[in-house]
Amino acid sequence: MRDLDLSMNAHYYLWKISEYAHNREDELYHSNQYLVLKDSVNDIHVSDKIARFQFQTEIERKQAENETLKVMQSHNETIIHQQDQQRAVLALLALLVSILLYIQWRNARETQRSQRRAVATEYAYRADETPRSSDLVDETTERNTMLQLHLTTLVELSKSKVVNFGAIEEASSEIARITAQSLDCSRVSIWTYDQDARTITSTACYDLASDRLLDDMTLDLRIFPEYEKALTTQKIIEAPMPVPTFGPTSSGIHICFH
Repeated sequence: MRDLDLSMNAHYYLWKISEYAHNREDELYHSNQYLVLKDSVNDIHVSDKIARFQFQTEIERKQAENETLKVMQSHNETIIHQQDQQRAVLALLALLVSILLYIQWRNARETQRSQRRAVATEYAYRADETPRSSDLVDETTERNTMLQLHLTTLVELSKSKVVNFGAIEEASSEIARITAQSLDCSRVSIWTYDQDARTITSTACYDLASDRLLDDMTLDLRIFPEYEKALTTQKIIEAPMPVPTFGPTSSGIHICFH
């Protein structure tokens, strides 16, 4: 580039000298050479500008792509985090239901032992009260049947694909349904507790009598302080009192997550 500038300037001055000396042939030659070199220099300048513009455009495109990739990565990380939270909640739900079924099974076993002792006592000291002993045997048989049902339900719950791999809404509904049927409870519901807003919102509510899931709802704990007080000490509430808006016979088990 520097050589072209020097050659162009040299032809320019030679052109002017020839023009001053009235040397027409040299004047035309040097003027033509000057114009040719000038066009070449201009072309080089234009090419440089185009190259710089393309380089700048490429840099800006790369920066835009990097920003897009960062946004996508952040979005993917958010989705992964939410999925991890859902899996943790599902695992906690399965654990709580398992504990609930175990407690029920343990109580049934203790009752079964007590009934066996009572039956033995009745046969030993009151052999003449055969009808009552028969009732105790029937009750024991019924409890054994219920115990077998609870154990079978616990196994089904642990094998449920919906509970282990499904969305949290589907898993909550499945857990509520299985728990209500296995415990013969009129209604089982699962709630989320918003301590700041002082509200609880149902994510699943299964009614055993109608065999259907009820609509989700939100309760203001300022209106129902007995529930807020219960939530400070336990997460699984066996509610013998009527549940608001569910009707006078809506007693049952309610699981709430903080």
